[in-house]
Amino acid sequence: MMETVASLAAKYAIVADELRRRDAHLMPHGMASLFVHLTQTFGILEAWDCRDDLCIAGLLHSVYSTDTFASSLIPLSDRDLVRLCAGEEAERLAYLFCALDRRSLTTAATRAPDGEDVLTLYDRFENRLIRVPASDASDLLVLHIANLAEQQQAKNKGPTAWLHRAAALGRAARKLGARLPPILVSCTEHVTAENEESLLEAYSALLSTTFHDEAARQGLIGATLGPSIVAEPLIWLGLHALAANSFDEAARHGRASVEALCSWNTAWDKRLSPTQWLALANLLATLPQLDDKALSFLATQVHRSLNEHAAQPFTIFAALDRVGAVPKVTAAEVLAVKPSKPLDEFVESGSIPPRFATYIAQLRDADPARSMRFYPDLRSQAWWDASGFSVAKDLERAAPEICRELTALASEHFHSETERISRTGAWNVMLLLERGRIHEERCALVPTTMEVLSSSAVIRTHAGLAYFSRMAPGTAIAPHRGPTNMRLRCHLGISVPLDCGIRVDGITRRWERGKTLVFDDSFVHEAWNSSHEERIVLIVDLWHPDLSKDEITLLGGLQGYTAEVGVNLSRYWANNDRAERMRQLDL
Repeated sequence: MMETVASLAAKYAIVADELRRRDAHLMPHGMASLFVHLTQTFGILEAWDCRDDLCIAGLLHSVYSTDTFASSLIPLSDRDLVRLCAGEEAERLAYLFCALDRRSLTTAATRAPDGEDVLTLYDRFENRLIRVPASDASDLLVLHIANLAEQQQAKNKGPTAWLHRAAALGRAARKLGARLPPILVSCTEHVTAENEESLLEAYSALLSTTFHDEAARQGLIGATLGPSIVAEPLIWLGLHALAANSFDEAARHGRASVEALCSWNTAWDKRLSPTQWLALANLLATLPQLDDKALSFLATQVHRSLNEHAAQPFTIFAALDRVGAVPKVTAAEVLAVKPSKPLDEFVESGSIPPRFATYIAQLRDADPARSMRFYPDLRSQAWWDASGFSVAKDLERAAPEICRELTALASEHFHSETERISRTGAWNVMLLLERGRIHEERCALVPTTMEVLSSSAVIRTHAGLAYFSRMAPGTAIAPHRGPTNMRLRCHLGISVPLDCGIRVDGITRRWERGKTLVFDDSFVHEAWNSSHEERIVLIVDLWHPDLSKDEITLLGGLQGYTAEVGVNLSRYWANNDRAERMRQLDL
């Protein structure tokens, strides 16, 4: 067994390196890159304990293009090279998956009589009918199910109807002799289009309501599909049970959801990653190991989160993670059903983070200057809990001294805000960190402020600012948007009269002296000071918390390079313009 695992890992590494060499990580596919889709499909097949050749075929299943994915990563003329990397059997299966029309495959497999040995199908590459052994057709159907499981999602990344299709494909594959993994056997026996639709409606209803809606909870209990087919509804029911102090029920849902997640090795509700859902499931499953004090703490945190963050799985996860309630998940600790390599580990094994590769691929867009402002797959919410950011806590602790520093400053250090944002009244700023530039003289005037900023994870590249903002009495700043979703904006209240405020995405908040607010300024926002006193806040830009350290490093390097190119280009043009003017003077 160990030799088989080692062989599969070695083949995976060779094929993945070849995919990256051919820039699969830069080819768009759905909401991610082709590399992400291929590696995650491999991870699903590997978790299903499929044989090595079929797993590697999953890693290649779209490289020649398919009937639904027109882009070709590898030309058919390179099939011999792919055979060398992947093995002849894996390449042959991958070719068949690319060449055949999946609807005709499904139809032929469904209509085939029991015991059928061969299916006649159309090869779109060779423009002819070919005879496909039933064993190959059953493999392709299993691969088709893994392909569905990996990518099916609604526009908001929530779940959509596909399980009943997987059930039909599974029944056809089993009829042709396939050995289905247990999760697909359950699917074929329990899932219909009608009960899947009921599950989606009940799941959406529970996520859209508050903790106290017992009817919605009972509705989801009644709509769950058979024995632990999908995990996320069970996790949500477990969280509700935990909030209600029903710890045994919560743990039972947790254990069932761990098994379902490990069986699929992908998420049904893709608003969280598989490992994030697994962390929540493990939190529930391990409740019996906790003492009464810990259980009470978790119940309180979950109760508060369910009331505050209904309908948003990522905010539930973030709220629990911020207080340290979500356990860190490793394969050895949690994947007891099958010690499969975690999906995220496959995805992050590339030299470039897949999400950054998708971001760079936006340079192909017709208007890259616009599309490159927005980074893919970051949580999108207007207001954030300031207590989850260490810099916000540091600013609040230092707020009295920061206020004293600002009070000692003369007005001459402020100038009018130059951004082209409509306003009435006077809006002045004192810039400290200005998109990669440090204003040394001004920073020296506020040493405590700079000490906090220097020791915190604020943006110091061309993406961010740190400055004092002063709004005169009677000032209103019109609704506007910030340029990118890669940053969040933190405000520390310094001088805050009563009649002033800020509205982001239609939600109004008030500053408080010595307190922080954090929001995403890529949402439409506006601010006003209708009082007879000045309003002053310290504004600091933070990297979006979903960005990894590697992504931040890459983004900072990219921004620095493009800025340097712009400066050098301006200097080059200026020198040539000067030379042209001198030439004209000599005429």
